[in-house]
Amino acid sequence: MKILVYTVTDFKHYADNCIEMLFGNIEKKDNVDFCVISNISPPDKFKYKTIVDDKKYSYIGFLKYSDKVPSGYDAYVYLDSDIIYFGDVNDLVNDKFSLSIVIESLRMNEDWFRYKAATDEKEIRFFKDNNGLNAGTFCFKDISFLALVRSFYEPFISGDAHADARLEQSSYNYAVCQYVNFDFSLCFNLSSVVKLFASDCWFTPEKKLYHFCGFSNEMFSKFIKMSNFLNEKQRRYNKLT
Repeated sequence: MKILVYTVTDFKHYADNCIEMLFGNIEKKDNVDFCVISNISPPDKFKYKTIVDDKKYSYIGFLKYSDKVPSGYDAYVYLDSDIIYFGDVNDLVNDKFSLSIVIESLRMNEDWFRYKAATDEKEIRFFKDNNGLNAGTFCFKDISFLALVRSFYEPFISGDAHADARLEQSSYNYAVCQYVNFDFSLCFNLSSVVKLFASDCWFTPEKKLYHFCGFSNEMFSKFIKMSNFLNEKQRRYNKLT
C-alpha cells in the first residue's frame, strides 16, 4: 500500500521547524511519501516536497482538502503541523476501513463540530448524541473525500479566520458523517493512541500521537511547546539509560 502523509502551512514564523518535528519523528518506511500543501513557496533549504495552492483563504486549514493533493495513492494520512507522531504511518490505516478518525471529548453539537447548515432533525439529534471529530488527524483512501468536504465549506467562507476555522472543522465532521451514513463504527478509531491538547502532558508509551492543538493562528508558541516536549522526552530517556 502506497501512502501519502501530508500537512498544510502558510510558513508563518517557525512553521517549517514544526513540520521538521512532525515529519522527522515518524518512522520512515519505503511505502510512505511526505508532502506539504501551502499557499506560498517554502523557505530556502526546506527539504520536503511542497505543492503551492494559491487560493486566498483567510484560514490555512482549508488547504487540508485542496484539489492539489496528489492523486494515485492507496491511502492518505493528514496530520496538522502541530503534531508529533512516534510511530509507523501504516498503523494509522486499516484495510477494513475507508476512513480513520479521532474522536473528541465534546459532543458534536458544540460550535467547533456542528455543521450549521444541517437542518435534518435526525442529523441534529445525531450531533447531540455523539462526540465531535478532531480535524487535525484523519486518514482516507478515496481522494474524492476531499471534494465532499470542500462542497460543505466553500459556499460559507467568511474571510474571518476564527469563524472559518470552525467552519473547516464542522465541514469535516459533517463530511465524515455523510460518508459513513452517520455510523462511526465504519471508521477506524485512532483515539486510543492520540493525546489531544498535548501541551498539558509528557510522553507515555501508550500514546503515539501528540497533538498540540488549540486555535492560535500562529506557530511560534506551538514550536516552543513541541520543542519542550521533545527535550523532556529525551531527558527522561537519558535518565533511564
